[in-house]
Amino acid sequence: MTTNPQSPVLAWTMPAIIAAAQEQFSYSQGNTLNALYSLYELRFISYPRTETGYLPQNIYKPVRKLAKSLQSHVLQLSGYDPKYKGPVWDDERVGSHHGIVPLKASAAQLVLANLNEEQVNIYRLVCQRFVELFQALA
Repeated sequence: MTTNPQSPVLAWTMPAIIAAAQEQFSYSQGNTLNALYSLYELRFISYPRTETGYLPQNIYKPVRKLAKSLQSHVLQLSGYDPKYKGPVWDDERVGSHHGIVPLKASAAQLVLANLNEEQVNIYRLVCQRFVELFQALA
């Protein structure tokens, strides 16, 4: 999914991550759903069945540490700013569930959980998008 300067980066929704997994890895919808739900059951990601990519204000401070850990140990994306609070943080646009976010940052946790390749790839998509939420728009 590409964004333009007028479009804020949002957390994943279920339909968007299914499309991205199909495009990047040629995963079927079923395979992606299985990976998402298994990651949720293992507490690696938030509840995946969501139609909104917005996040509630009350999780901003707690997840900044997670984003910093992912940025420094896993992804190393340029433009990361732990203090950036973009338009994705909008209580009024969050429904019963918010966008999909990671809940764990340690590569060791991934290894110990014995995740398969599909689970790891889906988890990395979630983590990468999550860190991108802390990049100011150019």
